[in-house]
Amino acid sequence: MTRKVVRSLCVLLLATGSAFAQLVITKPPNSGEIAHLSPTGAYVYASSFLNSASEDTVPTVLGMWLRVSPAPAPPVRFEIWSEATGGGPDASAVLATTGTLSLPVTGSHTFFSAPVTGTPSALTAGVRYWFVATCVGETGPGAYSVGGHAQNSVYPDNGTFWLSHDPAGVIFSGNSRPEMAFEVTLERLAAEAIPVAGPRGIALLIVMVALAGALLIKRA
Repeated sequence: MTRKVVRSLCVLLLATGSAFAQLVITKPPNSGEIAHLSPTGAYVYASSFLNSASEDTVPTVLGMWLRVSPAPAPPVRFEIWSEATGGGPDASAVLATTGTLSLPVTGSHTFFSAPVTGTPSALTAGVRYWFVATCVGETGPGAYSVGGHAQNSVYPDNGTFWLSHDPAGVIFSGNSRPEMAFEVTLERLAAEAIPVAGPRGIALLIVMVALAGALLIKRA
């Protein structure tokens, strides 16, 4: 009986104290479209989001809704950038990238995603970051129309959309709405893979030890 009680409390402790394994932030296309992202005009599109996880994370998969208009589909990269001092995306702080993607031609908005390459930087819980679609440094004809997302329609984070006509992708033309539709998959840091007891877990641990001790005394 004692072993069963202790085992059950241990399972409850781990379930209560452990944090999430994966968080997917999705801002779906629900507000028209934004044109035209390309290597020859609007070089960078960016929309902000908050890392709503309860702890620091790393981005592992990045995706968004694109329509090729006009063809062909130009090369593009999906990235995560830090926020610049004073607001807006910071081109000097690329935290994660998919590398250059060669996508098929699509006549309607289609979701494309790709894993992050290399070792991404950690994203701090509760901090604002930027999902970026960039054609800076890429070459070729064609352009993309991206899906628009109504501000605060899913996440009340006051997200905004910024774009850059700067070939270097550093200078931005301010912010506007709607946002850009995108999706970010976040995972726990590898160093935090072992469940850690939070305040509720510690309280349960105290109860578990007290109950186990009482049962052992009673059994004796």
